[in-house]
Amino acid sequence: IRHPQVPLEHDPFYYDDEIIKKLMRQELAARLDKAAANLSKKCRNVFDDFAQDFTYEEIAQRHGVTIGTIRSTLNRAKRVLEQILGDLNSHAL
Repeated sequence: IRHPQVPLEHDPFYYDDEIIKKLMRQELAARLDKAAANLSKKCRNVFDDFAQDFTYEEIAQRHGVTIGTIRSTLNRAKRVLEQILGDLNSHAL
């Protein structure tokens, strides 16, 4: 039972949800970076562009390939990452 005169943020059992979410996102980002290191250079470069919110068309132009090639490359990257990382649904925020 928490003492009513102790501010919540000074309670040793208090956890700020935003801090926990930030830590979980950092852990997930670190796992993703480690897993992405297993991708081929081509897949990694395309995946990095996609992660930076470039459109398929922009990525295709940057790499001098068709949008279909980008879709195929991202699909391959996704399969590899899913295999390495496993099911992350239990860690989703």
